[in-house]
Amino acid sequence: EQGTAKTTAARLVVSLVDFARLGGILHWLMGSLGVVGYRAVGVVAVGTAIGTAMIYAQARALNLLALGEESALQLGVEAERVKRIVFVAASLLTGVIVAEAGPIGFVGLIVPHGVRLAIGADNRLLLPVAMGAIDLPAAITGAAVGVDSVVISGDSPLRSSARPAIL
Repeated sequence: EQGTAKTTAARLVVSLVDFARLGGILHWLMGSLGVVGYRAVGVVAVGTAIGTAMIYAQARALNLLALGEESALQLGVEAERVKRIVFVAASLLTGVIVAEAGPIGFVGLIVPHGVRLAIGADNRLLLPVAMGAIDLPAAITGAAVGVDSVVISGDSPLRSSARPAIL
């Protein structure tokens, strides 16, 4: 019932706004890669670099945490510290891409899971491979096969810099 109310409210807003602002509202509701400038690319690139470095620095500790928290503690991993660092880094990465691309940026949250199934659970290998495994326009294109009304802008400057952030 909350979903129905939210959908109804969103439809009301879309129907009441003037046509010139409709594109901005649709970008806000669904997300887009088409209306992005180079400033946004810089923000995404910096946020991605920081977040990726933070997570990759914890790759060994994440491998040990996969054995269990007690085992990791016995092997010298400060589990709570690692969890906080990874939480902050993952939040930064997700926040940066969703802030610039909109909710459509959440598509990339499945990439590490697919890569993990393909190559295994070693985070020292998984993290770099997952970053180059897929980009958002390719995912959208794959999902849109057979749908005539989908338009994907290939000239967005965010397209190539967003690839690692969509983890």
